[in-house]
Amino acid sequence: PKTPKPRLAELIMEIKNGDKFKFAVCLTECLGTAVLVLAINLSRGDPYTIGLSLMCSIVVFGPICGAHYNPAVTVAVFIMEGKLSNLFFCMCILIAELIGAAIGCIIAYWCQ
Repeated sequence: PKTPKPRLAELIMEIKNGDKFKFAVCLTECLGTAVLVLAINLSRGDPYTIGLSLMCSIVVFGPICGAHYNPAVTVAVFIMEGKLSNLFFCMCILIAELIGAAIGCIIAYWCQ
């Protein structure tokens, strides 16, 4: 039997029960963004490497965080939901993505 899809009212920033697992969502967004930025820097722009790393991050972290990995996507999801009550959560995700990008750049700098 198929499980029913959650209604839009049950989703917080595209994540089922996202309001209950805010730390896990922010942590996985941070890690996924770090992996993406690291792949971009170390591969020197090879699209296959970037795509493969993004796909792996989406498969591993997607069910937990919704796999935005880009502040523009996070803002777009926030605007599409139209819930001002999610502003704090959106800001937390944005900050986590920026921290993840910085971590990815630092690791890439150390590896080169």
